[in-house]
Amino acid sequence: MVQPTSDKLGQKIRDARLGQGLTQDQLAAGQFSKTYISAVELGRIHPSVRALTYIANRLDLPLAYLLDEDDAANVQERDLVLLEDVRYQLLSHDYPAAKRSFERINANTLYGEKQEELQILGAELALAGNDPEAAERVLIGVMTKQGRQMGTLSAARIDYLTATCYLMRGQWQAAAKAARQALVTLQGLEAGDLHWELAITVKLQEALVVNDRREALALEPVLVRLSQQLGDTSTLAAAHYAKAVIERLAGSATKAQRHIEYALALAELQASLRIAQDTASSYATLYIAEGNREAARRSLDEALDYARRSRIPGRMAEAGGQLASFHLGCGELTAAGEALTEASAALAEEPINERVSGLLLLLRARLELARHESETASVLFLQAIARLEAAGAREPLGEACFRYAIALKDGGRVVESIAYLERAFTLTGPPR
Repeated sequence: MVQPTSDKLGQKIRDARLGQGLTQDQLAAGQFSKTYISAVELGRIHPSVRALTYIANRLDLPLAYLLDEDDAANVQERDLVLLEDVRYQLLSHDYPAAKRSFERINANTLYGEKQEELQILGAELALAGNDPEAAERVLIGVMTKQGRQMGTLSAARIDYLTATCYLMRGQWQAAAKAARQALVTLQGLEAGDLHWELAITVKLQEALVVNDRREALALEPVLVRLSQQLGDTSTLAAAHYAKAVIERLAGSATKAQRHIEYALALAELQASLRIAQDTASSYATLYIAEGNREAARRSLDEALDYARRSRIPGRMAEAGGQLASFHLGCGELTAAGEALTEASAALAEEPINERVSGLLLLLRARLELARHESETASVLFLQAIARLEAAGAREPLGEACFRYAIALKDGGRVVESIAYLERAFTLTGPPR
């Protein structure tokens, strides 16, 4: 691949820096000197691969944006790179980055399966933006043009996304029918695809849970089996992806392709573990509603196990918090404290997450209240309310205000209690 000329590259960097309101010193951020950044922007020097990677990250730009676009072959290669970026970013739930990469793709450079993939990813982005109507229009367009002559995995993905469209509109029966069709289509593959089998089966369970809870519960053994087949994963996906980008810049297309394939496979695994965790949590909610505490306990333990295997701190903290809440509801204060300690330790490993942090503080306040440590509980309630308010999490904020109001009333502070009770009802009403 042809490297971008230094003057064009410098102009891109300068435009992006100014667009974000950064000075050259701020872009350098102690990693380089202001003089070095100035020389790059003026085209006097060409940055190394490592320096270019750092600058792109500081400007929140995909490295593909910095590639040369002068000739048609280079443009097509750039768009194929961006297509892979969109797939990886969607699997990683980085929707803003996926949208930016998608908007930079020139659809006229892609043909056949790549054009089809672009349209399917466009539908996924529309769903991520809560626009099922736009997604459905894209999917209908693909099916009208390609029919069932597409690869069976693509057809299964279209049925899966169609089911998602129906679910977002509350059309449960239509969603269940589309999900079943996706599973039938998937069975036509010569080799199985664990990620998509799990994702589609979960979609079927979501469609059934409203009108046919018994059948939804009957799917649990299938989902447990699929979830248990998932292997451990870590930050390898991001590492391979970064390596692929560097190899692209160095012109090693074959090595880059190998790394992006590893990255996509690992990202699918990460996405599957998220699905497995969310599914186990959903089943726990169903079992709690039916009064089956042991089944709920098992499902919550499974959710925490999947979160641990994903090694994503926020997911681990969330699952630990759900288990702690269950223990509190059962009066198991020691177990609740242990779950909260693990959840808090996991959350400490990533940048502050106001919502999850607020939820854990709320649980800690409830625990201290159950231990009759009312003063400590009061401090924790106020900290939880502040965090949840900063996160804009209305429903848990309403619950925090409601529970604090009850604690104030029990402590004889009636006037303060009424104020928090009114605030709770203004937000969401009492907790269910």
